[in-house]
Amino acid sequence: MFVILVFIAFITLCIIIVNPLFLLAGGRIFRVSQLTYKKALSTWLLILLFVVLLRIAAALFYALGIGKVSIEILTGIAAFLIAMWIIKRRFNTTMFRSIGVYLTSIVFALVLALFLTSFVVQAYKIPSGAMRPTLLVGDHILVNKFIYSVKIPFSDITLIPVKEPKRGDIVVFIYPEDRSKDFIKRLIGVPGDTIEIRKKRIILNGLPYNDKHGVYVDNLIIPGAVQPRDNFGPVRVPEGSFFVMGDNRDHSYDSRFWGFVDRRAIKGKAINVYWSWDRKLNSVRWDRIGKYIHY
Repeated sequence: MFVILVFIAFITLCIIIVNPLFLLAGGRIFRVSQLTYKKALSTWLLILLFVVLLRIAAALFYALGIGKVSIEILTGIAAFLIAMWIIKRRFNTTMFRSIGVYLTSIVFALVLALFLTSFVVQAYKIPSGAMRPTLLVGDHILVNKFIYSVKIPFSDITLIPVKEPKRGDIVVFIYPEDRSKDFIKRLIGVPGDTIEIRKKRIILNGLPYNDKHGVYVDNLIIPGAVQPRDNFGPVRVPEGSFFVMGDNRDHSYDSRFWGFVDRRAIKGKAINVYWSWDRKLNSVRWDRIGKYIHY
């Protein structure tokens, strides 16, 4: 947690200090009058505030079922027009020069976003109930991407190994059967473990597993010859692989069905819920916002 706070502090300083310097550079290039460091900082923070408000509004429209593409286009146009209006009002400049100042900030923001999502933290939305009750449909979570390793952006090649995932972690990983999708499950077996399931009960290395997070919602026991949900194995987890399961054991499509997760496919560890929307009630789950995911 301390490392995460240090990273957040570092990124905050970059946003506050470096970005206005880009704005100042844009001012010199495009000859924007009345451009001072103080005005550059306050202008950028004001634009950031409006962008955040637009993203919150977009999330509410998503929840109402309005098309995502339409909302993204509209919020993008709105953010651009608001930014242009703020820059023109504060610096009394032309539209062309306002665009020049704005673009310097956009370039910096894109580079920063790429760095954050590649190495530090990334947002994910929970689409199914496979992790109930730990994670609910409509939860938006943050995932720590540097807790296990630092990877080359847009690849699964590790640059710097940090530590190995451990049993009980909730991990986001590339779905083995469709690499365009990300899954989130709880890690049950590490390399070398022997996993067996008998009548819904997990047996780990020959002993009953303390399954404090697993939830079972029906009493039906399906024979292993029919499907492996309730009776599975035994199997040994190979080196460089992991065995994962959803907390909603009776309604989770996981390693029991499609096999192991490769170590290189693991993207990060879930840390907290930053937004949650209940589609059935069309309301915000305020009690879940900011909720830390306990292990």
